Amino acid sequence: MRSRYLQVEAHKLALTERLTHVGDPAFSFTVVDHMISAERGGALARRIDPGRAVALPHEPAGHPDTTYLCVVDAARNVVSYIHSLYAGNGVVAGNTGILLNNRMGCFSLDPDSPNRLAPGKRPVHTLNSWMLLQNGLPRVVGGTPGSFWQVQTNLQLISNLIDLGMPLQAAIDAPRWTMGGQTSWSDSSLNLEARFGEAVVRSLRERGHSVEPIGDWAAGGAAQVIRIEGEMLTGGGDPRPGTSSVIGY
Repeated sequence: MRSRYLQVEAHKLALTERLTHVGDPAFSFTVVDHMISAERGGALARRIDPGRAVALPHEPAGHPDTTYLCVVDAARNVVSYIHSLYAGNGVVAGNTGILLNNRMGCFSLDPDSPNRLAPGKRPVHTLNSWMLLQNGLPRVVGGTPGSFWQVQTNLQLISNLIDLGMPLQAAIDAPRWTMGGQTSWSDSSLNLEARFGEAVVRSLRERGHSVEPIGDWAAGGAAQVIRIEGEMLTGGGDPRPGTSSVIGY
């Protein structure tokens, strides 16, 4: 019985690895040696709870379609940068190497929508980055990829920092929720990381929410945040599946 249980739990993790990293090697870049290394296998194995099954994690929101980074240099120049081709449309502009995006897919075909498709018009999009200022000076800078979940993630990060006074990394690590689909407002259901606990799930359901508990770290995102405190810079990165790193010098 124990063997079957561990097989199922290992399969969930392997499936998530496949969804996140694996594609035709002629068209995508995958570090196979890292994926099959003992170190990576050990890191995944440590996520298995021997006494409790976890929900199959959602495909991470921190996918390669969008890139976010924040930078603070020695002169305290601050950049909060996000860029995306959406999924891209596979077209290169001549021999420039510039890839064209498919953000027109964000237009609405509803003639009554303010975001309806029209010539010379820019579509509503999901790109969202932020800075927190105090007395006109940047104090915290951050952001994340994640399509429609960007604003939801950033809301929780900022609330954790300001309203709850959390340390930087704790604000990123804290249990996170997402609402609806990642790439569309498909519904208003709430996905809650299981670390919120049953009491929170029950309370939200009693208030009329449709709640779906998900894996402990399955809400997606690849948040990066930097706090500026005088001469000290503190950086934090998202531990959730995806890509997030912090570099200092």
